Amino acid sequence: MNLPRRVPWASSQDLKQLNDLLFAPSADTDSRRRALSRLSIYISSPNCPVFIFLTHDLVSASFLPAKSSEERQTARMACGMAVVRFINGLVDPLQTGMMAQPISHLAATLQIPQSLITLRHRCTHEDLPPYPMLLQAVYTAIQYLHQHSFLPLVSAAVNTENVKIRKSQESIQRWKRVMKIRLRERVEGEDNETGKQMREIREDMTCDLEDIAEALCGADGLVPTTQKNRPLMSDQQPTKASLMIWQDLLAYLQWNHWSGFIEVLSKEILYHVIPRKGEKTQDDSFRWSLAVWLLYMWKGSDEMGVKLEEEEKAILTKTLLQSLIIPDTVLRNLCEGITSVDPIFAKSYNNLKDLLPEEETHLVGLEAPEEKTVIPLEKWQQVLEEMEEKLNNLNKNGKARKRKRSTKIKKDEVRGWHRLNHEEWTDCPIAVWSRA
Repeated sequence: MNLPRRVPWASSQDLKQLNDLLFAPSADTDSRRRALSRLSIYISSPNCPVFIFLTHDLVSASFLPAKSSEERQTARMACGMAVVRFINGLVDPLQTGMMAQPISHLAATLQIPQSLITLRHRCTHEDLPPYPMLLQAVYTAIQYLHQHSFLPLVSAAVNTENVKIRKSQESIQRWKRVMKIRLRERVEGEDNETGKQMREIREDMTCDLEDIAEALCGADGLVPTTQKNRPLMSDQQPTKASLMIWQDLLAYLQWNHWSGFIEVLSKEILYHVIPRKGEKTQDDSFRWSLAVWLLYMWKGSDEMGVKLEEEEKAILTKTLLQSLIIPDTVLRNLCEGITSVDPIFAKSYNNLKDLLPEEETHLVGLEAPEEKTVIPLEKWQQVLEEMEEKLNNLNKNGKARKRKRSTKIKKDEVRGWHRLNHEEWTDCPIAVWSRA
């Protein structure tokens, strides 16, 4: 069993950001200086890994100026020391025997380039190499750390994150399936089979609250699968079935599992509701189904305690008002709904409302059903009488035409063929032999 290990970064996302700042194709001098500032914070931790120390030394040496002769000599010393520390820092943990092994042999087992090993020996025992050679060695060492330290850790973190996301999605799907069974069979209480399954699902929800919030905002989460079960644009809260499925779980996550879960969920909902330029977003009915949950939490539920705090409302208000530059109907309708329940938000929104661009009017799946036109009974009777009269006229005209038909063969008809009259014609399905 592998014991947990402390690291200076707060999450795998922080490590990925550090990797991108240093090694991404778009990385530049400014991004690498920001990465160096972050590395300076990491090395102050007592649990900092060796490769973080080495990366800090190498990157710091690469940024030293080398214009004057004094600066150039200082940069040579710094780059040389960074290379020496790089080799020693990686090789020293392998010196575990009674007798010290050659550094070149141990470095070869770590796939360290031979040029760096030779340069390390020269910096330690011989004359200091020229500055360009040392600077190139520093870049080679940084690239080595990228390939053998950063990439494996980032890949492992991404794989772990994917596993956690899949686990949270499975938990949400199981909860939805069990609650639908309880609603369909009208089961109450937890002293039954479905109640036992509910308790097991709650106990299995050990993922991060961000993963649970993301799963709730996904395809099998808070939003009903079919559009006919989703709320219309005129609705200001989730459907009754949705509340019965999810309200207990949201209250449990907020008060019995994680504090502040509702704030995290509200931010995730707003992230999916706001359309992002250049990215594919869900249809309007899906986004509005999430928006009514945000509106529901904004109003607050005294019964279940699912309610946003005032500080979090202020943060969401700023994000929401900034996004109104996008002419989107779902966003505007969400703001109108919040305005009706929050006077503070209403004041800010009304001051900004006249400056906003015209909103889009096209909606997908949110149209209210058209009202059916009620036709009086007298009108129906009049229409039926007109249809009956037309039918009688058609029958009379048809009989008159039948009497006028003649069995004579016209001159322009082909010899051997003639037109049958009504008495001579016999109905017969295609491909069925008949003796007429």
